[in-house]
Amino acid sequence: MFCKNCGHKLSDDAKFCSNCGTKVEVETEAEVEEEIVEPLEIVDETQTEEMSETTETSKDEEKSESSQPPVSEWYYVENNDSKGSFTLDEMKAKLESNEIKASTLVWKASMTDWKKLEDTELAEFLHVDTEKDWYYVENNDSKGPFSLEEMKSMISRGVLNNDSFVWKTGMQDWVRLKNTELATKSPVAPVFTNTNTATSTYAYTSVKEKNIGLCILLSFVTCGFYCLYWLYCLAKDLNELCESQGQEKGSDGGLVLILSIVTCGIYQLYYMYKAGKLISSLTRSNGTHPSDDSVILLILSIFGLPLISYCIIQSNINDFAKN
Repeated sequence: MFCKNCGHKLSDDAKFCSNCGTKVEVETEAEVEEEIVEPLEIVDETQTEEMSETTETSKDEEKSESSQPPVSEWYYVENNDSKGSFTLDEMKAKLESNEIKASTLVWKASMTDWKKLEDTELAEFLHVDTEKDWYYVENNDSKGPFSLEEMKSMISRGVLNNDSFVWKTGMQDWVRLKNTELATKSPVAPVFTNTNTATSTYAYTSVKEKNIGLCILLSFVTCGFYCLYWLYCLAKDLNELCESQGQEKGSDGGLVLILSIVTCGIYQLYYMYKAGKLISSLTRSNGTHPSDDSVILLILSIFGLPLISYCIIQSNINDFAKN
C-alpha cells in the first residue's frame, strides 16, 4: 500500500504515513460502474448531400411542370381553311359544343398528315349519342326515334341517303339529311320503288308550268275547245309526276279525253275525283303533301264548274314543276 500524498510505501496496518504524516484512508469496497455508451451511427455526409440535392431537384421539376402553360398544338379544317392553334382542353370544348365533330380533319406537329378526328387521340373525347331523338320520313310517315348510331347504320345500309328528310329534337323543321351532321360524302344510288317515300331521289320530269289566267282566257275564246286540250294536258302531267315519284298513275291523257267526250262528261266527274287523290299522293321537296281536294273537285264539276277544278289541279302541278 502506498501513501496517496507522497507515494511512500506503507505497511498494511499503518494508520498514518511515516514519511509525511498523512492519514491513510483505507477503501473497504470500491464499486466501479461502467458507463455503457452506445455506438453512434456514422453517416456519410457526401451521401446526405446528394440525397438532399436530388430531392430539391425533383421539387423544382414538379414546380416547373405545374407552372408550364398547356401547349397549343392542334389545328382543324373548317370551310377549306385551317383553324388554330388550340390546346387539348380547347379542342375538347369545341367537341362538346359541336363546333367540330368526328369527321373533322385535325392535325398537330407530331402527325405526318391531316386525319379525321375519330382516328386520332381526340377520339376518346367524342360524345357517343345514345339518346334516341332522331326521326326520318318513310311512306308519308315519320319513323323513330333512333339514336345517332342507329341512323348511321341505316345510312350505311342504304335505308337513308342525303336526300332523306330527317328531324331531331331542337330542329325547327324537317330538313334533308345532307344538311345535317349525318351527311355522307359518297352519293347513294337513287332507289325507285312502287311506294312513295320522301327518301327517294325523284327522276327528272318534263312537266312545265302553265299560265292559269291564259288557259282560262283561251277556254272562253275557243268556246270550250281549249278545255278539252287542257284536260288532256292535266292528265298527262299528273301521270308523269306520279311516275317520277314511283306512284300509281291514273288513266292516260288521251283515254281521259275520249271517255269524257263519249260519256258526255260523266267520266270527267270521276277523273276530277281521281286527280285529287293522285295529287295528294305526291310529295313536295320539303317532305309535305298537297291537301286531298278530290271531293271539292268532284262537287265543282257536278255543279257545272269544271274550269275551277282545272285551275286547282293546274296550281298544284305548277308547284311541282317549279322544283
